[in-house]
Amino acid sequence: MSIDDKNFRALYELSCDAIMMLDESTFLHCNEATLQIFNCSSQEVYCSKHPSEISPEYQPCGTSSYDLAQQHIMTALKNGHDRFEWMHKRLTGENFWAEVLLSPAKWEGKEVLQAVVRDISEQKKLQRNLQISKEKAEMAVVAKSEFLAVMSHEIRTPIHGIIGAQELLLNSKLNKDQRENVSLAYNSAKSLLSIVNDVLDFSKIESGKFNIEYVAFNAKQIVEDVRDILLTKANEKSINIECIFSDNASVYVMGDQTRLRQILLNLVSNAIKFSHEGDSVKLVSKFQPCGTEKVNWKIQVIDSGIGIEAEKQEKIFEVFSQADSSTTRKYGGTGLGLAICKALANIMGGDIIVSSQTDQGSVFELSIDIDVCNKDTITQVNKPLVIRRNYQKRILVAEDNPVNQTIIRKQLKRLGLESNIVGTGHDALAFYENSLKDKSLSVDLVLMDIQMPEMNGIDATILLRESGCSLPIIILTADALKERKEECIKAGANTFLVKPFEINELVSTLDEYL
Repeated sequence: MSIDDKNFRALYELSCDAIMMLDESTFLHCNEATLQIFNCSSQEVYCSKHPSEISPEYQPCGTSSYDLAQQHIMTALKNGHDRFEWMHKRLTGENFWAEVLLSPAKWEGKEVLQAVVRDISEQKKLQRNLQISKEKAEMAVVAKSEFLAVMSHEIRTPIHGIIGAQELLLNSKLNKDQRENVSLAYNSAKSLLSIVNDVLDFSKIESGKFNIEYVAFNAKQIVEDVRDILLTKANEKSINIECIFSDNASVYVMGDQTRLRQILLNLVSNAIKFSHEGDSVKLVSKFQPCGTEKVNWKIQVIDSGIGIEAEKQEKIFEVFSQADSSTTRKYGGTGLGLAICKALANIMGGDIIVSSQTDQGSVFELSIDIDVCNKDTITQVNKPLVIRRNYQKRILVAEDNPVNQTIIRKQLKRLGLESNIVGTGHDALAFYENSLKDKSLSVDLVLMDIQMPEMNGIDATILLRESGCSLPIIILTADALKERKEECIKAGANTFLVKPFEINELVSTLDEYL
């Protein structure tokens, strides 16, 4: 192609990209954009420069500009073109990033190279800023996750002591007035735990750290469990809770039963809270086939309470929102419950919708497509746990919190278990090593707190396993994140208990290993 070609000439002169013709050692011609990009006063000055003068000696990759340029020239000659990024240098000495297109061309009858250079320094700067922002965001997510873990531990640990102590009191001999006072404190602590869980759940959802489990369970049993759990609360307001099933057969499904139960508990608890004394609350469960191995499960929570104005029905699913401020003052709540329920439903591929009329009640409907399975898939049947145990064994407890040391020692004693309590991971290792020499110190199981000074429970568990310890190890953690649970199992623990745990949860776990 000749530089005298009219069409090419127009593109050549009007282009915003630098275009230049060159041979092995000399610039032969350049357009006006070249002078602007390289900060040069005239075409004559530019063409007097050697190509090496418009590049730094070395490219950012560490290769000399001369050697790398020769490679790109050979590629362009072989393939007919070569496009690449290049660190150029303006005649003022300033380096800048460019995108370069090299291609063979003809100029005044001679074989030459045509170079098209586009200044991408601003684009590179933007990419770098985006990368920095991305790295900062990732660091913020990690920091937030670590903060959540610390806060979860710091908040749940004292709550565990409060609930554990009250549970021990409730299972002791108390007069009527004492039992009433302890029950009030116990219920208040459980309410506080519920609020803490809401805040932590919301934070985990917001940071993308929320994980969904996939296990087999009896769908009908979940609905009945929710009714049974909230029966006492309903009876306090003389509210009848009724479960209605489209057919009376049990349907076995695969999903996250814990989170589905959490959603229903929140919806039914709200229905009771916002209903009048003597009203009724209904749980209506329906299944509709939506595939060969799936059903659409709709669960309606129907109440005849205060209702919600039409224009405020969407707002109630927003974070920190309720229908109006007077609702918060009268009924309490964080304004997180429904937002969390909606988010959980969405994460599981479902949704929650509401229909309501003021003073006529509300219908909250959870709808989710869920896999069906055979009854035989379920390996564990939920049965009421009778907390009467006399294990007659000994346990090593590694726990640094003095209050929780006392609580767990008393809980274990009630179950017929002797305990040796240490305050650090180092002490747990030392005790185990001594127990190998002194049979009177032998233990049957280890309860290992995860957060301890000097050496945490994860590291202590790893070292115990490396030393040949085959005892069951149950890690006690206030951090319910899936990553932390997986870390516990990877370290060699048999299982874990999330603080605060009730004595029935402790018994269920101990039953598996004692």
